[in-house]
Amino acid sequence: MKRFIGIRNIVTSKTEWKYLLLYEIDAERNENVFKVIDLYRRLRMSWISYQTKNGFHFVGLSPIDAQEWGYYFKKLQNIAPEYYSGQTLRVSLKEGEKQELVDASFDYPYIQKIASIYIKRFNIPKENIPEYPFAEMAFVGVYEKYWTDKI
Repeated sequence: MKRFIGIRNIVTSKTEWKYLLLYEIDAERNENVFKVIDLYRRLRMSWISYQTKNGFHFVGLSPIDAQEWGYYFKKLQNIAPEYYSGQTLRVSLKEGEKQELVDASFDYPYIQKIASIYIKRFNIPKENIPEYPFAEMAFVGVYEKYWTDKI
């Protein structure tokens, strides 16, 4: 097993907790990917999606409350059933791993430190990304050690 860094689906402002809508589809090709992207596009949040060798990953970048998280996570499970809890998503790269940007939206306030990981990784031009100097940027991510034998 190898250790990586993962982002938890919880974020804090040091006075309250909110959630990030994380999801993954473990398949190189899946007709449900476009349905999941369509759902993310309709949500009032910034997000990013990318593909790896083993599937597709979706990262909500805007904090939402617990009820919204539960409602949208259930919708995602209905659209693309996966044995994935939505609790943690690996952010560190595996040796030689290739990730390809699929789609992204920065139309709503987002957590800048988390978004910057993906903005840098996928070389997204900063002039294409609005800055929101308030609210959600006060939230910070919660990271954890992520163990996997999928190397």
